[in-house]
Amino acid sequence: MANPFIIGRGSEVTIALLEPGVREEVVPQTITVGTTEAAALATTITVAALTEPLVASAESPVFLAFEDAVTGGERFVKVVANAADGATTLTVEPLKRAISPASTARHPVKLQARTSADLSTTANDITSSTFDQDGYVDGIVASIGYGLSCPGNFIQLDAGFRTAFFAFNEFREVWVTLKMPTPGGGYTSGYIFKGAASVTDLPIADPADGVISANATFSFRGKLIIEEPK
Repeated sequence: MANPFIIGRGSEVTIALLEPGVREEVVPQTITVGTTEAAALATTITVAALTEPLVASAESPVFLAFEDAVTGGERFVKVVANAADGATTLTVEPLKRAISPASTARHPVKLQARTSADLSTTANDITSSTFDQDGYVDGIVASIGYGLSCPGNFIQLDAGFRTAFFAFNEFREVWVTLKMPTPGGGYTSGYIFKGAASVTDLPIADPADGVISANATFSFRGKLIIEEPK
């Protein structure tokens, strides 16, 4: 018998803001700072050529989290201008702290400090009962839907939560991906669920004697993409 237990440790939720009217997958990329340090208060970052564009403006920024190559610390960044595929410069809000050469950021960004990722399903089950059914109910499923609830801790400079918060307040959609751990046995990836979604709930609880929590709930729009373990 196979091991019936898979620990959720290693699961990951990522998120990216979608352009209005667009529901296409945001292709993942790793953004790497070039050979020149981005100094504190700088408004540009020199990076290796982007493999995908970043659509951003001052009114609709892209939030990134750079892992500093020297300190290992995280650097929160707001990209405030478009950067085309192949671009080597990011225009950003003035940096609070310097970012070392070779530091990296992922896009879409990770929704950090989640304690769970709960995928829910709904079905619009239309039923009927006619004289010919001997009292038995018949029916048909007219539509189905998926949701994702991600309770966790509140990190004020989490690029993932900031993306969700911005999308909620601006009536924007996001691209959300849930990656589950590998089942083992020669598989290199577990189930992956992804799709365009609306942010439907973002409650923040700030107890005087406990950890501040912030839950993120998403409602997927259209067909959910489901990739089986590989």
